[in-house]
Amino acid sequence: MSLAQIIADAANHNVKEGICDREAAIAEALPKVLADPLIIDSIVRADLSKRLKQHLVKVRDAAIRDFDDGQGQLFGLRPAHVLAGDEGIIKSTAAMSRIEFAGLIKMREQQITDDLAYLARLKFAQDETTLIWDKHPGWSWGQVQSAYARMKKAA
Repeated sequence: MSLAQIIADAANHNVKEGICDREAAIAEALPKVLADPLIIDSIVRADLSKRLKQHLVKVRDAAIRDFDDGQGQLFGLRPAHVLAGDEGIIKSTAAMSRIEFAGLIKMREQQITDDLAYLARLKFAQDETTLIWDKHPGWSWGQVQSAYARMKKAA
């Protein structure tokens, strides 16, 4: 059995009212996981990868703080930036070339565009389901979404 199937089965067996009892799911899945050395290897590698990334993010954040030499303060800029996404190079703002500076602006514009598009979807979903949520304020989004789907299907 695959790790994904073990997890899905354990999660599905331990859900009550839309909430998964993680401890019970872990207790159910653990014996199956420990019985398969390939799954253990996969889990350990994934966890190490995650922990390495967390460490590198902490190092990056510390490096950004260390770059603060006051040079960007004239315009209220951060002392350093990641130039190529989460895994990218950290560079002092004061040391950036014109091309890097322009690339940083382009990257930030794309992030803002993506965030605004998602915000628009959230607001649209909220607007479309306001009547349902007004009638059932204690419902979860999943319940509201299901009721909305039924309403649209019936129309």
